[in-house]
Parts: sequence; structure tokens; C-alpha cells
Amino acid sequence: MAAGDRAYWSDIATIAARTALSGQQAVNANTPLTTTMTDMPGALVTITTTLPNMVALALIAVDFQCTTASGATPYALISVDGVDQSQNATFYPGGTVAVGGRATVSTFCIVSLATVGNHTFKMRAASSSSSGVWRVNSGISTLAALALPA
Repeated sequence: MAAGDRAYWSDIATIAARTALSGQQAVNANTPLTTTMTDMPGALVTITTTLPNMVALALIAVDFQCTTASGATPYALISVDGVDQSQNATFYPGGTVAVGGRATVSTFCIVSLATVGNHTFKMRAASSSSSGVWRVNSGISTLAALALPA
């Protein structure tokens, strides 16, 4: 395609299939949250870019479960190359949540991958207070990343 040519979805799909880089990983262990932002085990994707200035879309879906009745707020975010992104997936309980209460929340971020090479995406999570009252459930909680030429 040349500059100014009209692009059709079939063209975009073909180009994306040739140049897109992606990965997906689920959290592999039920992980109790603390008040310290922590990497979720298994939820790590590394994409190796071959072009500079690629754009990446990263998404997380997080299944929080209450393990001790609490009104604490659990939240998760995406880290790209060691930098926590500002968008987060937060569950606002609005009161005390009973033991076993669950909420699945999600967020995404779009980032520029300026350099050629490995780029690491991680899911990280914490609780606003009261360590150990929320956990991230394994299997359901997932990180996915897709990188495309800019």
C-alpha cells in the first residue's frame, strides 16, 4: 500500500498478521495482596520488536476474591518495561465485602515501544489497606499484549 491508498479491513488484517507480535499469560497461583504493588506470578509477556516505534496495546482482566470481610480496595495495573502505567483496574467495594465476594475488573493501556528489542509487560496488584484480605485468582486473571507498527 502506498501513502494515500484506501485501506480495507482485509488489508489491515493481512498487514497485522505479518507484523503483529503478541502474547498472553494467566496468573498461575492464587496470590494474596498486600499494600505493596507486587508482580502477579505467571502474568508476564515479553514481546521482541524488530521495528522501532511500534505501538502496543496491553490488557488485563483481574479476578479479585475477598478472603477476610473488608472494605479495602483491590487494584491492578500494567507495567511496561518496568514502568507502571497510570490506568488501573480497581474494584471499589462501597462497603464491607463478605468472605468469598468476587469482582472481575479490567483495564488497558496503549504505549509506544520506541526501541527494537525485548519489551516486558507485567500484571501488578495491591490492596489499598489491610494486607491479606483480597487475593488475585489464578487462571481467570490474564494479561495480553499486542504490538503493531505505528
